[in-house]
Amino acid sequence: MSLAAFARERGLDVKRLYSWRQRLEQSADSGMGLAQVRFAAKVVRESVGVVVVLPNGIRVELPTDWDASAVAAFCEVLRC
Repeated sequence: MSLAAFARERGLDVKRLYSWRQRLEQSADSGMGLAQVRFAAKVVRESVGVVVVLPNGIRVELPTDWDASAVAAFCEVLRC
């Protein structure tokens, strides 16, 4: 199935999909990769914005009041 057909079938913007594909290809070239993400069925605590569970079982809870720069800094730490 083509990317355009996939986007049309799901009501997505095909330009956005092409943009994400390009970003992923560039990140692969830079040594960065993807991480598996699973979404919880329910919120455990309202004070937690995002819970990241690493493959080794370490659980990191990010508060709801973090701004984009704090999340970006956190992601940089995870890359090392």
